[in-house]
Amino acid sequence: MEVIYCINSLTFCIKNNKYVYLIKFGINAMLAVVKTGGKQYKAEIGKQILVEKVEGELGSSIILDEVLLISDEKKGITVGEPSIKSASVKATIVEHFKTDKVIVFKKKRRQNYRRKKGHRQEMSKLEIVEIKN
Repeated sequence: MEVIYCINSLTFCIKNNKYVYLIKFGINAMLAVVKTGGKQYKAEIGKQILVEKVEGELGSSIILDEVLLISDEKKGITVGEPSIKSASVKATIVEHFKTDKVIVFKKKRRQNYRRKKGHRQEMSKLEIVEIKN
């Protein structure tokens, strides 16, 4: 990931291998982009994020090591290649739950072929406690 250009002090355009992202930051906000479960999430201190299920007890703290980007008002923006080695995000597990059921229905006409399956994804709600740079 590389910063292509800076629109103003709070808005940046970042290029990945295939995609170009426009990222807007809040005033005086320290945030990080973390990768877990194959997806990327924007993490701010004190906010809660929903991720695919993370192993651990309720109330326990976990450390997310794969940090792709950190925005800090003192140091500015740090972009990893692909991740920042020294950075980590500490979060506590607030809740484990399942999402609403998604119905998968297959049918082939005139063959008397019908299959119905459901899927509920297990999710975890994390509260971001600390971002280390």
